[in-house]
Amino acid sequence: MALGVFPKGPDSSLNGDGLVGLIGQRWDAAAVQELLQGLCAHEVVETAGSVTKNRHVYLASGVVVEECVRDRRVVALHLYGPGTCGVQGYPGELPQGLGFGMERAQAHVSLGPPDCSGLLEGQAFDAWELNECMLRVTYDPDEKIAQVGLLRWYPLHKRAAHAALGVHLGPPPRPTPSAA
Repeated sequence: MALGVFPKGPDSSLNGDGLVGLIGQRWDAAAVQELLQGLCAHEVVETAGSVTKNRHVYLASGVVVEECVRDRRVVALHLYGPGTCGVQGYPGELPQGLGFGMERAQAHVSLGPPDCSGLLEGQAFDAWELNECMLRVTYDPDEKIAQVGLLRWYPLHKRAAHAALGVHLGPPPRPTPSAA
């Protein structure tokens, strides 16, 4: 397969919703390797956090894949639109029929109300639970889709880490009536 060319067949794991299945796969799984083979060259491996994961950055293709160091499983897949991360951006299909440049309101119509919303490094985002992973959509200042991330969706008791990023989890809390 030529670099930067992504298979588009109906059985390809690289079709939009098929990408969801990559989360939790071992790094050496055939589907993960199929994705990696289609990326433009010049992978950069960075250590993230407290050496718990490696970030495999394919800047020219607009793709970042995060791998857990302990069990070599894919824990996140970040897809960047044209002009956001790389020159071309991610050329493949996005999950759930989303598209780079789609307006936030249209994403809400397509996917329903988000499970959580907030700011991540100053950019607005919404997130939906999708087959035991999180579909996180980040918007540019014009509220158009700039980045799509697929990440492990942690149980509610572990979502506090998201709060540290300025994330609003679910609907706003209801005011409690004060005791008279």
